Amino acid sequence: MSVADDWDAHWSQFGAAAESSPAAGYRMRLILEALRRSGCGPQSRILDIGSGQGEIAGALCQQFPGAQVMGVELSATGVKAASERVPSARFHRRDLLSAEPGPSPEFRATHAVCSEVIEHLDQPSTLLANASEYMAPGCCVVVTVPGGPMTATGYPLDSADPNL
Repeated sequence: MSVADDWDAHWSQFGAAAESSPAAGYRMRLILEALRRSGCGPQSRILDIGSGQGEIAGALCQQFPGAQVMGVELSATGVKAASERVPSARFHRRDLLSAEPGPSPEFRATHAVCSEVIEHLDQPSTLLANASEYMAPGCCVVVTVPGGPMTATGYPLDSADPNL
């Protein structure tokens, strides 16, 4: 991730638009189905890597009542919004690209979601390695990335754009 990325500003300016995208609903259905197939249920501990404003965490709490849900997010704005949106989940602010101290051992995810995050990174393996500190051995990880042509910053391009 470049120094120019400002996720606090991103969530403030574009959070509502991202939620209303039809792709977001389709992606959510795919994530939930993958988790169900992997045995996710009420006894699960689910990690939302790059939890943003808590959209996925909220859906996880609804679909898997009784499961423990925790989000890890770089943006303080995202953590605040997610905490207000999903009070039944926990959210932790952390830069998963740095070598900050890891979490307390009390939460070890049985399932994890990393949705629309790694395409923004120069070193996705670093993020996933640091996120693994939150995971139990054998944790099932669901990762989604956008398809199609991308901009230099990792955002999908509209193929109907005459400037392409």
